[in-house]
Amino acid sequence: MDNVLLSKFYLLLNEIEAELKSYEMTDMELYSSIIEGRKNSMSKDFPLLLTLFPSLSKEELGNLLVLIKLLNTKYRQDKVDIVGTLPITVPSIRKTVGVVRQLLNEAKSHILITGYAITEYFTDIFDLVLAKNSNGVQVDLYVDDNQRVTQFLNQIKNKDHQLNIYTYQGKDFSALHAKVLTIDYQKAFVSSANLSYNGIVNNLELGTLITGKKVTALTQIFEELNTQGYFRKL
Repeated sequence: MDNVLLSKFYLLLNEIEAELKSYEMTDMELYSSIIEGRKNSMSKDFPLLLTLFPSLSKEELGNLLVLIKLLNTKYRQDKVDIVGTLPITVPSIRKTVGVVRQLLNEAKSHILITGYAITEYFTDIFDLVLAKNSNGVQVDLYVDDNQRVTQFLNQIKNKDHQLNIYTYQGKDFSALHAKVLTIDYQKAFVSSANLSYNGIVNNLELGTLITGKKVTALTQIFEELNTQGYFRKL
């Protein structure tokens, strides 16, 4: 394959990527309908594709675009957004407290929460967790074994729940310092923020919101640690 043709393929890739980006939020059924209505403008919208493959009919080209869109939807990379507790407003960065509340509201089958410092401030937000749990959502709460966590657990012990609560059994002053919230094995929030007023509202904290298959690996870490005896179920 000569360099000229390879260069054309790179340009073709840009043409297709621009198409996918334009319809990134469009579902497959709607996209198929849109392609059907664009058949008469194919030569204008995809000049390089038709130059390289002039024998493609409009119907074949439409089918090819739908297939590319379908493959992109299935195999697209995990999405990562920046989340922060900040003293200023940055339009491109979502706020910690909003992301935590959104994830808990979205949860349909499973919630995993880890905590090193949990304070009374988090109690109101935790009511969302308890509400989800009462509606059949499995909740796995992994916490450090320290006084602040113990105080929080005492506050919720008389509330009606079916939470799976695990305390860390590390050795040599090891602590559970990870701050993770996952829902439904599909979304995960990993942050420097503790489950406290300072962590969620007042401090300068940064984290990431991850969407995709990598989230499963996070939940598997805690499942494996639990299997190997690093946690004790209360």
